[in-house]
Amino acid sequence: MANTSEPATRQLIESSLLEIFSSLKEGKDVAPKTVFLTEGLMEAALVMKEITPGEAQDLLQRCWQEAMKESYPDWVDAPSLEDGVTIPIKMQRAPVYPSTSS
Repeated sequence: MANTSEPATRQLIESSLLEIFSSLKEGKDVAPKTVFLTEGLMEAALVMKEITPGEAQDLLQRCWQEAMKESYPDWVDAPSLEDGVTIPIKMQRAPVYPSTSS
């Protein structure tokens, strides 16, 4: 978890990422709004130079590994000012039940 010497924005980003990834790990839904707001917050922090692209990448990787207990996916582009931030979403497959009996 973030320490108290870190800026409030960074602490908010970290807690949001941990909440998103922990919910996904538990098989819970995460509202797109939550993901988009966190991506926007990270992009704003990049623009305001509160974090660097490398720090944003480190936050994503560390929070993913802490919550998911697995390596960060290699298919995710690194955060940048040009391309923005993408939070990887990996949800469990929903069970499928027949709607009628045969």
